[in-house]
Amino acid sequence: MKDKSIILVQLYHEYSYLMLHVAYKILQDQSLAEDAVHAAFLKLAKYDFEILEIKCKKTKSFLVTIVKNVAIDIYNKQKKLYFLDDKIIETADTSLPPLEKIASKDSLRILEETIDTMNPRYATVLKLRYLHDLPVEKIAEMLSITENNVYVRLHRARKILVSQLSKGDKKYEYRRKTKK
Repeated sequence: MKDKSIILVQLYHEYSYLMLHVAYKILQDQSLAEDAVHAAFLKLAKYDFEILEIKCKKTKSFLVTIVKNVAIDIYNKQKKLYFLDDKIIETADTSLPPLEKIASKDSLRILEETIDTMNPRYATVLKLRYLHDLPVEKIAEMLSITENNVYVRLHRARKILVSQLSKGDKKYEYRRKTKK
C-alpha cells in the first residue's frame, strides 16, 4: 500500500477542482469553498481510509460526499440563528431561503398563512426546514426529537399542506404536473 501522504497528494491533484466546484455550489463564496476543500483533506489526513484506486467512481463519490458535508457544516456555522419570542431572527446570511427563491410574494404569503393554521408540531418543522433551510439533524437537536421523528413530521406536514392548498382555495391552486 502506498504512503498516505502520497495518496492525499494524488487525490488533491485529481479531484480538488471538482471538490471546489461542489463546495462553491453550496457556499456561493470562493474563499469559503477553498476552506471547505482544505478542511475535507484535513479530515482525510486525520482518519484511516483505504483508497484502492485513485481514478474511480467510488473514490470520486467518497470525496464529493466529504466535501459536501464539510461545506454544509461551514454554511450552517455562517448562518447563526437567534430566538426571540418564538421568532427566528437570522444573521450573517442574507441569501433567500429555498421557498422564497421559487415562490412569488403572494404565493409565499399564502403558503406561510396556510402553515400558520396547521398544528404547531407540523408547522414548526416545515418552517425550520423550508423557510429557514435547516438540516434535519439541526431540527432534531433544536426540538429534542429524533431525526426519524423529524422526517415523519415533515412527511405528514407536507401531506397536510398539499391537502389544505388543494381544497379549492381560490387564492392558490395546487396542481400536479402531468407527463406529456
